[in-house]
Amino acid sequence: MNLSLPLDYAAIERILPHRFPFLLVDRITEFEPDKRIVGIKNVTLSERYLSHRPGETPVLPPTILTEAVAQVGAILILAKPETGTACLISSGSSVCDIAVRCTPATSWKSKPS
Repeated sequence: MNLSLPLDYAAIERILPHRFPFLLVDRITEFEPDKRIVGIKNVTLSERYLSHRPGETPVLPPTILTEAVAQVGAILILAKPETGTACLISSGSSVCDIAVRCTPATSWKSKPS
């Protein structure tokens, strides 16, 4: 697959089977096959996944961010020509520590390793 960076939402839809509202990756800015990838998730106040209580700053739950990391990792695998139409299944994550709160008006960078 010939990739021209940055990958926008439409290009990501050609790689992943996910669609709105379950596609959580907005852009891929860096890509080195079999080595590394960097994805961007833009967070807005209208985000359906935001959780907050009155008087508190809304944040994106860590489970949603973990899914975004998984989707970026899937792009790293599925963008390879030899992968074809493979179906990826995640068996879990042993460690996923989200150290930064993701609030509206921010862009969250995912760098799965």
